[in-house]
Amino acid sequence: MQSPPSSVLVSINGFDIHYYGLIMFCAIAAGIFVMHAIAKKFYKDIDTEIIVDILPVIILCSILGARLYYVFMDWPYFSRHAPEILALWHGGMSIHGGILGGVISGLIYSKIKNINFLKYSDIFAYGLCVGQAIGRFGNYFNCEAFGKPCSIPFIKLFIPAAYRPCGYENFEYFHPTFLYESIWDILVFFVLLFVIRKICPGKIRDKEQSDVNEFLECPIEKVSSDGSKTRGYNGDTRLEKNTKDGVIFFAYLILYSAGRIFIETCRLDSVRNFYGLEVAHIASAVMILIGIIGLLVICQKKRQDS
Repeated sequence: MQSPPSSVLVSINGFDIHYYGLIMFCAIAAGIFVMHAIAKKFYKDIDTEIIVDILPVIILCSILGARLYYVFMDWPYFSRHAPEILALWHGGMSIHGGILGGVISGLIYSKIKNINFLKYSDIFAYGLCVGQAIGRFGNYFNCEAFGKPCSIPFIKLFIPAAYRPCGYENFEYFHPTFLYESIWDILVFFVLLFVIRKICPGKIRDKEQSDVNEFLECPIEKVSSDGSKTRGYNGDTRLEKNTKDGVIFFAYLILYSAGRIFIETCRLDSVRNFYGLEVAHIASAVMILIGIIGLLVICQKKRQDS
C-alpha cells in the first residue's frame, strides 16, 4: 500500500483544500445519513426533528472536544506552536475527546429540552461507527496513525521518510492501523445493528402502549390453506421490539474500546504515556467500565420493571 502523493486535494488561489477536511465532511454526512435511515426504519418512536435540532450542537462540541483533548495530551508541543492549535487540517483529532464532547453536550441539551438522552444516544452510536470508519482515512492522507514496522506484502503501508518517527528512519513499511480501526468500526456497526439490537429486546416502540393494546385486541380474519376462514387477533402476530434505551450506546463503548486497546498496542504515535500506560489505553478502559456499568444498571432496572 503506497502513501498518498499529497495531503492537499486542490489549491485555489493559494488556498489549499486538504483531503483530511473533505474526508471529515464525508464522515459526518455519512453518519447523519445512517442515523436518519436507522431511526426511520427501526426506531419508530424517535423524533427525527429532535435529531436535526441537536446535530449542530453535537457535531460542534464533538469537534471541539476532539481537538482540545488532543492539544491537551500534547501540550508541550502546542505550547511552543500555538498557531498549530487551529490547524485542524494537519490532523490531531482524538475520538475519545470527540465522544466526551458529544456526550456532555448531549446531556446538557437533553436536560434543557427534557428528552431521553439514552434513547437518542443509541441512534448516535450507529452514526459514530460509520463516521469513524470513514474518518480514519483522513489519517492515511496525512500519513499519521500508522503502526509498527510491517513486512506483510498485501498489508504493509509505505511511509515517506519525513513522516517516520525517531528511531524508525530506516524502516519503509508500517502497519496501516488506521485501516484496522476502520474495519473494526464497520464490524462494530453490524454487530450493534444485527446482533445487539435483536438479542436484547425491550419494550414495544411502534406505538404508545395503549395503542398497542388496542391493536392486539382487534379481531382479524385468517384464511387457511384449505380455504376455510377463522377469526383471530393481531396479538397472534409477532411485533418487532427494539432494545432497551441505552443498550446500543453502552455496547458501542465496550466494543469500540476493546478493539481500540488491541490496535493501540501496534501504534507508534500515541500522544502521551501515564506511568507507562498509553493514555488511549486508559481512556478506552474507562469507556469499557462505563459501558459495563451502564448495561448492568439497565439489566437491573429491567428486572425491577418485570
